[in-house]
Amino acid sequence: MPENNKKDRKQTLVDDTYNEYRISSDSKQKYENQWFRIYKMYNGSLDKILNWDKRRPHIFVPKIFPLIEIEAARYIIGLFQTPPFIKCDPRNAIGLENKMSVQTVMEYYLQMAKIFKVMVETVKIVLIYGTVGIVPSWVVKKRKVRKPIYSESSEDKQKSANMMETYEETYRGLEFSVYEPWAIFPFHPFATDENSADAVIVEDYISENFYNQKVKAG
Repeated sequence: MPENNKKDRKQTLVDDTYNEYRISSDSKQKYENQWFRIYKMYNGSLDKILNWDKRRPHIFVPKIFPLIEIEAARYIIGLFQTPPFIKCDPRNAIGLENKMSVQTVMEYYLQMAKIFKVMVETVKIVLIYGTVGIVPSWVVKKRKVRKPIYSESSEDKQKSANMMETYEETYRGLEFSVYEPWAIFPFHPFATDENSADAVIVEDYISENFYNQKVKAG
């Protein structure tokens, strides 16, 4: 019985989440045509949007792309021109003593997370659509490697080595995922930010291995 109740609660949670996702998706329909039009204009492709007369020549000058690129460069230069990128504001004497240490650690993790590349993508999406979604997370990445294991009693270690598969850590730190507005689904059709929504669903691509691991984990 407890196991059945647990499954019922999970199914109820899945159903409620899907219903909220559907409501949020329906409320965004009126904006998606506009977002798609802006996307096509930024990439310089309007042939499927405008009803042009094919019998007449047309000259299309992509003005939006260079404007976005220039403005994005100005924003990035303003943000990253002078370090530190994020300043600490200590509230007491103890915090003042640790200010430089905390600031150094923050800058280290931001640089490891390639914050410059993340912010370039973020600023461009904001300039194109007017909004953007950023999800920070702490990740640990590993890769599978094969290492030899030697027998201590053997004189010839080269012949007695057995190969063992193990995982080697390649990265531990911050990771930022940047999403365009059509991949963001707030749990309230009138929500304008993460504070006015009960929750936020983001659409993302995952690998088959990651999906299988989640299924096994329940």
